[in-house]
Amino acid sequence: MTLKQLSPHVWLFPFEKGENITQPNIGIITDGDHTILIDAGNGAPHAERIKTAVSEQGFAPVSQIIYTHNHWDHVFGAHCFDVPIIANQRTVPFLERQQTIPWGEPFLRDRWENIPRMRHQVMEMLTCAGDWSQFSIKMPTLVFDNQYDLTLPNVHLECRYVGGIHAIDSIVVEVKNEGVVFVADSYYPPPIYEQEPGEEELLDLDIIRDFLTPDADIYVDGHNKPFSTRQMQYLIRFQEMKQQSKGKDLREEIGECRV
Repeated sequence: MTLKQLSPHVWLFPFEKGENITQPNIGIITDGDHTILIDAGNGAPHAERIKTAVSEQGFAPVSQIIYTHNHWDHVFGAHCFDVPIIANQRTVPFLERQQTIPWGEPFLRDRWENIPRMRHQVMEMLTCAGDWSQFSIKMPTLVFDNQYDLTLPNVHLECRYVGGIHAIDSIVVEVKNEGVVFVADSYYPPPIYEQEPGEEELLDLDIIRDFLTPDADIYVDGHNKPFSTRQMQYLIRFQEMKQQSKGKDLREEIGECRV
């Protein structure tokens, strides 16, 4: 896949959507001998394609990874890279639990049979993971609480904890001097298998307002094309109108019941 350049030192390995495929955007920060990934991919095949794209572009080999949150499609490719990993401290218990799981087809087939709400995720994992015999959960080597700053010769990264309803450990990564913010899935609804009725289109507007900054105009989430500031503002307004409409409908239903 062809990389997309977002700024002088920031590139994107774009997301891919398809049947039983959840392949997120992967950020690539390159500066001399440093190549940093924002997330690690959904499994070995994805990770190997990222490696190839980095090499073909003439960048230095991947030297570090930043996890935006603990979900499988963002971390399952990390075992293909023997490099340090940065993550929020809230990510650690989730990954420790994942380390205790006997990942592989037997486990996933059992999950398919016994937890129907997770069947879509199971199919995606079976499609994307690659060779389970080589798989392992890679733990972070550096963790932080609310903020961590990483400075390269020409790039300054700010990793900031935001949390949210999609993943309580979510962070955003701002490339401070190049106008790009990687927001991953931070403002998304809960994962499908955790959603309650009515949460399918619920966006966390407070998180969006929090990561919007006058210093950036490119916002890269997990599974869409990059947004501009104006597009993000439109998204907020659209969501506000939907929520107001739902609130009005609910008030009308309550009024009818009282009558």
